[in-house]
Amino acid sequence: MIDNALFASRPAFSFEVFPPKKDDGIEKVYDTLDELSDLHPDFISVTYGAGGSENCGKTLDIAKRIKNVCHVESVIHLPCLHLTKQEAEKMLLEFSDNGIDNLLILRGDKIEGREPS
Repeated sequence: MIDNALFASRPAFSFEVFPPKKDDGIEKVYDTLDELSDLHPDFISVTYGAGGSENCGKTLDIAKRIKNVCHVESVIHLPCLHLTKQEAEKMLLEFSDNGIDNLLILRGDKIEGREPS
């Protein structure tokens, strides 16, 4: 878990990655993570379906790889504007069950044609 002391003593050094729009791009993300982890960042954050992408299932897979394979703390971005309370609770439980305990909770962008929850 990321400790608040990290931000008090010096600037944090981190990277942000996003899930590929197509499944065949995941290996490139994994290769990039391997290279980024060699730079010893404090954490790597992963976005959740950037641009309204429906390929959000890869976010958890990427976050787990960051933590368990690259041995770097991972942070999941979680936009909540269109999540119901039940959906949010289910996702939080899934993240916790998979050892992901760092989240960046965001309002998120409005998706055209969908009402906020």
